[in-house]
Amino acid sequence: MSRKTRRYSKEFKAEAVRTVLENQ
Repeated sequence: MSRKTRRYSKEFKAEAVRTVLENQ
């Protein structure tokens, strides 16, 4: 479960950064 959560968090963080860059 921890491994899955970490992977999900990593993908979510990357997507968030991508969205921020697009907004800027």
